[in-house]
Amino acid sequence: MNPSDDTAVPTAVILRTERLDLLPIGPEHAEAMAAALADPALYTFTGGKQLPLAGVRGEITVLDFWTFS
Repeated sequence: MNPSDDTAVPTAVILRTERLDLLPIGPEHAEAMAAALADPALYTFTGGKQLPLAGVRGEITVLDFWTFS
């Protein structure tokens, strides 16, 4: 990505180690994300509220960093 080119889109990278895989978040992760975000304690200090599964899917698909088909 050329820093002077404001139309460039960053490329998502998969990082793998012996013990960990860091993957770009995608629609296939929505159910796991919704389950993780279901705990009301997460919002104690940050505010906000739990999103239903459809809301999590919507948030994932509008991320600027990755494009999903």
